[in-house]
Amino acid sequence: MKNPNGRPNFFHYAYTEAPQDGIICWLIDWAGQDVDSEKDRILRDCGRKFVRALLCKHCVDLPEDKIDKTEVFQQDNHIDVLARINDEHVLLIEDKIVLDDKTGSERNDETLRGYYSNVTGGKTQLEGVDKDKIYPIYLQTGNQPLYNDRHIEKIDTGGKPYKVFNRAEFLEVLKSCKGDNPILMDFRNNLQKYENCSNSYTEWTQYDKKDCWRAWEGLYRCLERKLLDGRDLWVGWGYVPRSSFLGFWWSPFSEDISLYLQIETHPGKPGKKTKLCFKVDAEGKTSEQQEQLKGQWHERVMDADKQQVVSPRMMRRGKWMTVGWWKEDWLAFGADYKLYIDGIIKNLKYAEEVLKRAADSGGSPGSIPPFLPDTQL
Repeated sequence: MKNPNGRPNFFHYAYTEAPQDGIICWLIDWAGQDVDSEKDRILRDCGRKFVRALLCKHCVDLPEDKIDKTEVFQQDNHIDVLARINDEHVLLIEDKIVLDDKTGSERNDETLRGYYSNVTGGKTQLEGVDKDKIYPIYLQTGNQPLYNDRHIEKIDTGGKPYKVFNRAEFLEVLKSCKGDNPILMDFRNNLQKYENCSNSYTEWTQYDKKDCWRAWEGLYRCLERKLLDGRDLWVGWGYVPRSSFLGFWWSPFSEDISLYLQIETHPGKPGKKTKLCFKVDAEGKTSEQQEQLKGQWHERVMDADKQQVVSPRMMRRGKWMTVGWWKEDWLAFGADYKLYIDGIIKNLKYAEEVLKRAADSGGSPGSIPPFLPDTQL
């Protein structure tokens, strides 16, 4: 694979955490260099912009021209990147990336706490670290649920929390850097390609195959932002290997999450239909209890809206049971045949209303009617 100018891009073949760790260290190291040439000055300035952007996540306003010394350590006691700036500020960086279309980076709270305690406990090459000067960063250039981002920033480290620095923020720094250094350009171009692919759902039309894995991830992140909307929702998405689909699941209930909604998509398998499912969480229940819950909730969900909910072809007993399907395509398209996000949200919120009515054992029709494909915008 090549860039538009025909030159091979190294990061097309090495888009993993190890080369990305190297880029992070390389940029931070450049930030503290004495330079003579214009090309070196450009790299130093880019490194300083990067360091400043990371520190700004913790509201540390260190001007770029005041960054004059950096010490960088890679894989110090399993910490991806550890850097001290101006003999004072310490950046503790956990670097994450999606390795391929089906492999995500799972958070590990204890590991992240452990990295912080290793620095404060003197178990790294840094000595005399002021606890108040340690700034943990969770640098994520892949796609992960916004719910995970929020969770990571709430982890109690015993000091400052981790702050998520994402791909868009990294790209903003790299785009502001001048020059034509091939390493910098290759890395930036590869991140931009990932960003473009993740945002390509915005160009979908009613007649597209909608078969790009990363575009679905981008759409799921968009739906998270729209659905969360300040509400305390249980929400997430990811690859489900047991059933081999990319799922998005959430519940409108802040406490009782035995009932929830799930979207199932199958990128790469155009013959598989995308479904919006009404689900029951029966994990930890006996087989007899699962059978009872399946029948009970199937009846309630079907009674909640006989026009919009249909019975699955097969209802299997298990830990997570499908008790109803959304009858129509939950995706929405406008009069111009383009994807219509507000229409999708309207459909999903109507599905929430159906779920709530089922939980209440019936009730009046929902106040939010579903979006219909022929609705005039």
